[in-house]
Amino acid sequence: MAEKDAVYQIIADRIDSALAAGVAPWRKAWKTDGLSASNLFSKHAYSGVNVWLLAAWSMTRPEGAPAPFYATFNQVRAKGGHVKKGEKGIPVVFWRFLKREDKDTGKEVKIPLLRYYTVFNVEAQTEGLEKFLPVKVAQGTVSAEAKHEAAEAICARYEGGEAGPKVLERQSERAYYQHNTDTVVIPLRSQYDDLAEFYAVRFHEDVHSTGHDTRLNRGLKNGFGSEAYGREELAAEMGAAFLLGACGLDGSQTIENAAAYIAGWRSKIKSDPRCLVVAAGAAQKAVNLILGVVPEEKGEED
Repeated sequence: MAEKDAVYQIIADRIDSALAAGVAPWRKAWKTDGLSASNLFSKHAYSGVNVWLLAAWSMTRPEGAPAPFYATFNQVRAKGGHVKKGEKGIPVVFWRFLKREDKDTGKEVKIPLLRYYTVFNVEAQTEGLEKFLPVKVAQGTVSAEAKHEAAEAICARYEGGEAGPKVLERQSERAYYQHNTDTVVIPLRSQYDDLAEFYAVRFHEDVHSTGHDTRLNRGLKNGFGSEAYGREELAAEMGAAFLLGACGLDGSQTIENAAAYIAGWRSKIKSDPRCLVVAAGAAQKAVNLILGVVPEEKGEED
């Protein structure tokens, strides 16, 4: 395997292990007790595929999910703590840009190179850092109505703007995004047993619509079964999970046939290990557009 592909394979193997255990990380809201996965000391929240790498580790733990705070080995040691014996770190990735001179133009160009480093969950995998962990605060119960209102507000902000897609909620057997008319068609909410499922489907199609030529221009004309099509579908899955998490809804119960669903994604990831990084990056950009978020710059060990 070429060195440049090694990081993609590490990511694919990690996610495949979770899928083999019956866990699809992107089907779970990414927040734990209202908190997003972040570096305990730099305070930067993880994004893109790192969210799912950390979720895959957390969700497959028999002891349950710990507080979502992480640190590198050097950070742990610098703060006077240590990693517990036998604990294995979790890979998180970052892009390093190499400067090269273009042979044709003589101008400097930047070549992206995917790299990874290792982090440890501070609560579960280290000792001596307890004083740095935030005091756990009992989370109040948010009503289902409030969550649905938050989801509706997300839809209204994106779909209701001049640059947003047309959305038709009508009696239909399926939901879909139609690129040539820039239209999202979604079955009536009364056709769903649970409104969380309704918003999961709606967010999925909204993420697809961000790929329109006038928005993020992801090239949505790839045929069913192609690698690009598979990446786009995974981006929509991941993006929908982010948005569900943003309004406190849980999408983990919306899989109609879990076994077939998971087997399908395992097959796609094995044939195209890069799809996880590409799809997660596309999902993050789509969510930022829908929510109106301007991402902050992050360092290599955040």
